[in-house]
Amino acid sequence: MKKFQTMSPYPWQERSWGEVTSMAAQGKLAHSVLLQGDDGLDDFAIALALYLLCRAPNDNLACGRCKDCELFAAGSHPDFHYTGLEEKASQIKVDQIRLLIDFVTKTAQREKRKVVVLNPASAMNINAANALLKCLEEPSGDTVLILLQESQKMLLPTIRSRCSVLKLPQPSKNSAVAWLEAKGVASPEDALKYAQNSPLLAWRLSSEGQLSLWQKIYQLLDKHIQRGMNPMQLVLAWKGVALSELIQIVLSWLEDKIRSAFAAGVERQVVVKLYTCRDSLAKKKQRLHLGFNLNEQLVLEEVAIELQACADLSPKSL
Repeated sequence: MKKFQTMSPYPWQERSWGEVTSMAAQGKLAHSVLLQGDDGLDDFAIALALYLLCRAPNDNLACGRCKDCELFAAGSHPDFHYTGLEEKASQIKVDQIRLLIDFVTKTAQREKRKVVVLNPASAMNINAANALLKCLEEPSGDTVLILLQESQKMLLPTIRSRCSVLKLPQPSKNSAVAWLEAKGVASPEDALKYAQNSPLLAWRLSSEGQLSLWQKIYQLLDKHIQRGMNPMQLVLAWKGVALSELIQIVLSWLEDKIRSAFAAGVERQVVVKLYTCRDSLAKKKQRLHLGFNLNEQLVLEEVAIELQACADLSPKSL
């Protein structure tokens, strides 16, 4: 079983954490909870699962010392089940949901309750979703199902209607900066810029020493937009950057340009070009994730040529 270490929510989640743990303490927590949000969504769910299994929670947090906490940290708690995407998969399949249902129907071994985390619920194919419906309609009395849904992902209304929904807030810029400063990030505002205001991604970029690379690629793309660099020049400049990392950086840059385009009120055709390029790149990212045997050089050239379609944007517009 996968090991999990998260014990507490992030600062921007504290209000939501107080609400859900209060309901649990009063015995009012629904059997099926749908968590909606983005930054730190999975960590919140894991912290909640541990809290629900802990024998001696203290100040609305798992104690971290009881046998249940130890089993959870070791990835061997018999009353916890995690269902997620399998390696190189884009969907959660019906066989995975059948295993989940089998777990739910069994008696808790530690005599408290069973907890299931399903992440992301939006990745279930139609057969998997239909299989889960019956479990949601007839929940086991000692089981809590925690479903996760990223804010921009779709979920079947029949699934959502059978859950108690808790929307987790996005961190404000001030709270994100404060959290990053506490983590020792030297330039938190710069890190947030490249991470699309995601403090967790900003922290990863900083801790892994990737900020300078992102900055370099951003500047290169800005130069390309403003001066219309030859696509092959871009490909040469990208040499040595892992394809998966490059695609993530370019996607982030395109999202930034799309927001700037809306803010500047540029012509519709400009925004359409940016969206077209972004969607094409997102498909390449998906194919890479699924393990397709892609020709890296060809993909780089395709990306550079697609970016050429954006090169007529005025530097005053974005």
